[in-house]
Amino acid sequence: MSDKWKITIVCDNNPYLQGLKTGWGFSALISSEDEKILFDTAESDSILRYNMDKLGINPKEINKLFLSHAHGDHTGGLGYFLSINPYVSIYFPKSFPDNFSKQLTKIGSTPIPIKDAYEISKNISSTGELLTGFIPEHAMVISTPEGLVIITGCAHPGLIPIVEKAKMIYKSEPYLLLGGFHFFDKGLGDVFFIANKLKEMGIKYVAPCHCTGQNGIAWLHEIFGNNLITVGVGKVVELPIS
Repeated sequence: MSDKWKITIVCDNNPYLQGLKTGWGFSALISSEDEKILFDTAESDSILRYNMDKLGINPKEINKLFLSHAHGDHTGGLGYFLSINPYVSIYFPKSFPDNFSKQLTKIGSTPIPIKDAYEISKNISSTGELLTGFIPEHAMVISTPEGLVIITGCAHPGLIPIVEKAKMIYKSEPYLLLGGFHFFDKGLGDVFFIANKLKEMGIKYVAPCHCTGQNGIAWLHEIFGNNLITVGVGKVVELPIS
């Protein structure tokens, strides 16, 4: 499997490239020579469809779908995606509604409910369902030569438990933390505490999206400086980071 990865921000509330739609939701394409995995499906069919079309992303070429948690701003575009490409493996927390797997099976998808840490493919895992927040969620972990790349939807269980679990799975140091950090409702003291703890845990780069909030991003910049990667709709983060 190639060590060259690209993370394309398909949907986010932060703008980056002109001509793309923003909205309160999140979706990203994680790709290499061997894999194309869609992480979450934004808040609506229309935004996901529009941005995928503008970015030249063909849903039929995606072989796996990873749903971080059951909130609508991360699953809202699922209907559109499955109408184009139902024949995918879909990884989601086991706590999703009971009939979710049955509905997926009916249309030809392969549902894979996740409870514990689970290997999705070589060097890619789910943290397993984390229950420390008010809604169960799992995060994606990619093992790269530079360290672990950890991708979060909203980080409801907390960034620190997520990073701890990722390190436990691979017995390796973290490298990049990307996604929604859920700082929009936190104060300066909480954000500084978490950010400094993340640095202590080995996080080198952060790429905050979605529910991090503008204040949260600004405060993170005070801790991480130039190692904070500015992202938004259409941004492509190439690994390793240069």
